[in-house]
Amino acid sequence: MVDFPHIFPAYKDLPKSLDSRREALIDILGQHICWSRDLALARIRERIESVAETRKNSVDHWIAALPVEQPAKLLDFAMETIDILLTFLFALLANRGFDLKLDANHVVWYKLISEIYDMDADKTVEEVILNRDQLKFFPDYLQGWLARYAKSSK
Repeated sequence: MVDFPHIFPAYKDLPKSLDSRREALIDILGQHICWSRDLALARIRERIESVAETRKNSVDHWIAALPVEQPAKLLDFAMETIDILLTFLFALLANRGFDLKLDANHVVWYKLISEIYDMDADKTVEEVILNRDQLKFFPDYLQGWLARYAKSSK
């Protein structure tokens, strides 16, 4: 069973101005990203530890063959790999240039929209585009999120 994170601020506590509200929602995205990253690292850690303990899984035999200190280094490498992937993913989402060409006259851009859904009213009550007009280049948020919200970080 996955425990979902307690996210803050609550809807009623979100800032009123559009720019501040966007930044708060970007930060909430960061909380969810760090939670997802922590889940991935926990699963990797469990797999490394179970292989190191049992030393029976032929698929992961190479992990079992590592010296005792190496599985921790493997987890550090996995953490760094995830962070690099996230940085490139956020750069892709931030791209508003002309390099993601579809053809000579068209490029593709990605728009990341945060929807606030009211469960009682059964409808979306607000949409905010997160990767337009934000205060920082989108990938630059990652390190701050990791420092504030990640359970597993260097």
